[in-house]
Amino acid sequence: MLILLAAAACVVAAIVLPIWGVRRAICAALLTSLTIAPARLLGGGSPDEQYLVGISYPAPAVATFTILLPLATIVALARPEARRQAALVVPFLLYVAAGTAGFWQGSGPLVSGAAQVGLIALAWIAGTGLAPVMRSEFGVKLILVLVTILAGSVLLQVVQGVGAEDYGSRASGLFGHPATVGKLALPLTAMLLPQTEASSGRARRLAYAGIVMCVAMTMPTQSRANISGILLLVLGWVVINRTKDGRGRRYGIALVAAIAAAPYIPVVITRFVRDPEGGERPELLAAGLREFAAARWTGLGPNNFVPTAQAREIIVAVTGYPVHNAFVLALAELGLIGCFLALVPLGYALIKAIGGMRLRAGHVAEARALVLLVAAVALVSWSGWGTLRYPVGQLIAFACAVLATGVPSLREQRDRITASRTSVPHEQDALRGGPSGAHRTVPRDESRGEAAEPHHTARGALSA
Repeated sequence: MLILLAAAACVVAAIVLPIWGVRRAICAALLTSLTIAPARLLGGGSPDEQYLVGISYPAPAVATFTILLPLATIVALARPEARRQAALVVPFLLYVAAGTAGFWQGSGPLVSGAAQVGLIALAWIAGTGLAPVMRSEFGVKLILVLVTILAGSVLLQVVQGVGAEDYGSRASGLFGHPATVGKLALPLTAMLLPQTEASSGRARRLAYAGIVMCVAMTMPTQSRANISGILLLVLGWVVINRTKDGRGRRYGIALVAAIAAAPYIPVVITRFVRDPEGGERPELLAAGLREFAAARWTGLGPNNFVPTAQAREIIVAVTGYPVHNAFVLALAELGLIGCFLALVPLGYALIKAIGGMRLRAGHVAEARALVLLVAAVALVSWSGWGTLRYPVGQLIAFACAVLATGVPSLREQRDRITASRTSVPHEQDALRGGPSGAHRTVPRDESRGEAAEPHHTARGALSA
């Protein structure tokens, strides 16, 4: 079987590479492996070991994305920006390698978990280097194709009246759990949001179509956290995006989101009423906090929470589940040191994005989308740990890096603000006819007999 897959991959590569080139081809293959084909090819543990619930397989495995992510990283490193980001990621990779070889105790689950968090780090580098492709019209078309397949699988289950096994009427699409497809919708939507302001009208239309389908495929999953996250992402975009261009289309997207959510609001409310605390979540949270306190600096090791904690925590032994809070789980498994190193690239990107939102110029859409994506992921992560699991964790890191690359650096932001402030006196002099103010040549609005607004005000300079 593997030989046939390898042969098919070679044939596809021989056809696609001359047409698309290396960067587009690797983008298409990587995004496909992270969305509609995250298939395990080899390893992953015996059937008796499949009960383990964690951020990765119970044993080291070879999957489609574990092959393509290193290849994409190699291609991405050709860009200087990717090499700079790699310097921020390397300390975390060294920490994970040292923990796996030394201070973390474990075998199969630990090695599999170390590979998982390592691949998330590689996804950040890959997203940085491949960002120009993903921000082009090709990237929009690629995401739209993948979203169409995901949404089609979900809507087919809705039409047939079937859902995921053991989850009643909740649709799951191509995955075993309904929450997975909703979590994948978050980074895909975030990468489409800036494209709604693209110069190409076709790219804008494709982006809007993709966003509508992302919303549509999330609602039938009936996932409370994911529905809240996608609504925060879409409605937040409408609220914080104050540009006049495309305002009607943004309101239209908000209306579509509201209409798509309306049939499922009673279902979600019923789930809240019947189970306001989310099952065993409070007990698992308490167990997670105790495990974090026991190894607060270095943690238990990635994917090692259940194997380690079930010997001490009855709730973990009975349920077989990790703590349903990605923040607490990350702290318990990676420790304070690991979490700090893991968040360095994202922290820097967020600082850039928050500063970039003030500029009203150049790739500000990416800054807004990144802030909204992080907020949506944080909301979803508060009541679940799936944002750390494959392939969701890798796709979130990839999308964050794509958006962060489009935000001007802190130095560029400072230079733009300085330039906008120094340009104001010159513009005022020009309106007065020169520095002396001897001749006032303010253009007048003929219809009102009033002085017209100058083309470049302080705000206008920032948007130039």
